Amino acid sequence: MKHLITALCALTLVGLTAQADVTIRFNGIKVGNQWGGGAVSGPGVSSANCQMNGDQDCLRNGDTFNVLTQANSTYWVDIIPNWDHDRFDFGFSTDASGNLDLISGGGVAHAAIVDGEIHMIGRQIDFEITPSNCCAKIFANDQNYACQGTVLQLLGEHYGHFWGARDGGCGVDGGLVNVEYTIEALGITPGTETTTLPANDGDWVVTFGPVAPIPGPPGETGAQGPQGKQGPAGADGATGADGAPGADGAAGADGATGADGAPAPCVDCGAISQAAFDLACKLLALNPPSSVSAFQDCVAAIAAVSTIGSGGNICAPIPDGHATCQDYIDSQVQDIFDSKFGD
Repeated sequence: MKHLITALCALTLVGLTAQADVTIRFNGIKVGNQWGGGAVSGPGVSSANCQMNGDQDCLRNGDTFNVLTQANSTYWVDIIPNWDHDRFDFGFSTDASGNLDLISGGGVAHAAIVDGEIHMIGRQIDFEITPSNCCAKIFANDQNYACQGTVLQLLGEHYGHFWGARDGGCGVDGGLVNVEYTIEALGITPGTETTTLPANDGDWVVTFGPVAPIPGPPGETGAQGPQGKQGPAGADGATGADGAPGADGAAGADGATGADGAPAPCVDCGAISQAAFDLACKLLALNPPSSVSAFQDCVAAIAAVSTIGSGGNICAPIPDGHATCQDYIDSQVQDIFDSKFGD
């Protein structure tokens, strides 16, 4: 009996010491907000008491989520998206030493083991929606009413629920407003993710594009390589003698004056206007102007540079009968400000 009790105590001690915290690091990615955003289930935990909002036994601390696991066990990570594909679940297993291994479920391109933690992997993408009165959506758990911006999402196939295209006066067919897009390892390939749908007045368009990928988690430091052999010292070369300075040559005669060149071609006022508005809108996209006058100042400065570069040689006639090209540009400021930055 004494030996049996000793053996049972030893087994109990092994079981207790084999438990270990496993950390899931989200790296700033919003993985969902329904029912706690997901849960982990497996030996010792369940989806009821290990939800990602950290309300129960598993601890949520900002960007990290800790799960108390057992050795030689398998766990399942159930990520519950908010209006998106449910394709991001995956599993992981532990061995007797607490080491981790990922198990492919819906695919694990969006997860990796780094320094003993599970890291979620995503990329930043940008989006732009036109027209501006039909931008409401449920998309990436963020920026639900913005017409353009940047979001961070897991790698893989997604869709957003762009309900504003249906209900915002655009009149898009409600069966088409769940728009699909794919985020690859380096983001979104330029020109591949544009969706155009027929609307009441023209087209409703959403465009997804790449943003410089966020850095991934740092890899583990590699082992120090062996030091190479020291090479023999090279012999010093002989110092060369300074050469004597040469005599200055005689100055050559001035050449004949060349003929005047042909006058430069004139510059179209419409082209100057279009370029000035395009550049001003891009420069102010991240910090929109608060007034028409602020927007006009930016456009006028850009147009002035273009006018100076043309040498003031503007093609006649000026569009719409205006006296000067600047008058023509000023006549468009209010409408363009309202379309790009108006509420």
